[in-house]
Amino acid sequence: MSPTDSPMTHIGNLSELVEIPPQGVSSKSALAADGMRVVVFAFDAGQSLSEHSAAVPLMVQVMSGAVEVAAAGDSVSLQPGGMVFLAARTPHSVRASEPSVVQLTLVGRPAPGGAPATT
Repeated sequence: MSPTDSPMTHIGNLSELVEIPPQGVSSKSALAADGMRVVVFAFDAGQSLSEHSAAVPLMVQVMSGAVEVAAAGDSVSLQPGGMVFLAARTPHSVRASEPSVVQLTLVGRPAPGGAPATT
């Protein structure tokens, strides 16, 4: 059954969907349903995603570890439970200062003819 076939979808532990790769970054799509997508990223210490953007608004939430999110000439350090919201098409980067698991939630659909999400 896909998430859109039921009014409720349950994932017991998002962190268990990914393993932190030695000296790398991995990701796994956890949910794609009705105008939103959830992706879980795992970063080893010092690993990063270079500057990129998404066609839709997004939230980054740290589940474990610590990351720095840089956007619009500013940066914020996030610990477990911390989150940041970014408006659509805001260039941003993410860097882990220690082994980390991060939840990315993309909200909405790109405007017709808009570029697909690249986050």
